Amino acid sequence: MRAPQNANYLRPMGKVGQVTCLKCNILDAKKIEDYLDDVEVVINLVGILAEDTNQKFYQIHSLGAKNIAQACFNQKIKHFIHISALGIDTDSRSKYSQSKAEGERLIKSILKESIILRPSVIFGNYDNFINKFKKMASISPFMPLIGNGRTKFQPLYVEDLISVIEILSNNKKFFGKTIELGGPEILSLEDIFDLIIESEGIKRKYIPIPFFWAKIVAIMSYFLPNAPITLDQIKLLEQDNITNDFNTGFQKFNLIPYSLKSYVYR
Repeated sequence: MRAPQNANYLRPMGKVGQVTCLKCNILDAKKIEDYLDDVEVVINLVGILAEDTNQKFYQIHSLGAKNIAQACFNQKIKHFIHISALGIDTDSRSKYSQSKAEGERLIKSILKESIILRPSVIFGNYDNFINKFKKMASISPFMPLIGNGRTKFQPLYVEDLISVIEILSNNKKFFGKTIELGGPEILSLEDIFDLIIESEGIKRKYIPIPFFWAKIVAIMSYFLPNAPITLDQIKLLEQDNITNDFNTGFQKFNLIPYSLKSYVYR
């Protein structure tokens, strides 16, 4: 955990002393192994959406994931659940996608029993997806449709992801599996904007922006603090973010996933 003091709200969620928050650098292989002493199940949720001077995709998604898998192997822990991402590919032009795919490869080369989860974009109370667009809609009369808004997503409710992780944490029959997860709806970026705008009861003007010009804007705003979007994120948007067979993946767990439409209109 990067800042354990920010997670103290989790401690009362278990019995006294059951939940403990510790600070650990996943690039420190020895420290990880020390923390995994007498542990039965390991879940890796570490990831970044954009690089900065201190954190790089390859370090976090590839080397860090490898260190955790190696620590599990050394501690004879077979029950390792790694949260990856849907649609990743070593041949992608996105460094995020490349590093996630390489992380999966490194994990499997060390611990074949590991379970890989590939969720689509996640929505919930504190997400950095729907909330980002809601904030944009609240302050701007215009909404940018990057790639003309045609990129498809299969938004996944965070509580549904948690339910799957809980099942996997208590079941060994999925050892060695790679599982794709998506919500019940396949929506374009424009569809998602429509849902947000309509649920908020407001009107906004959409501005279609082809990928070429979106990349120019990203390059020009690279050195700005809190840049609205990065070049790598635009490269990700060039590919749809949906499951390979168009199923949600929840059939394996006898769960019915919650839809984005139900969430925004609740």
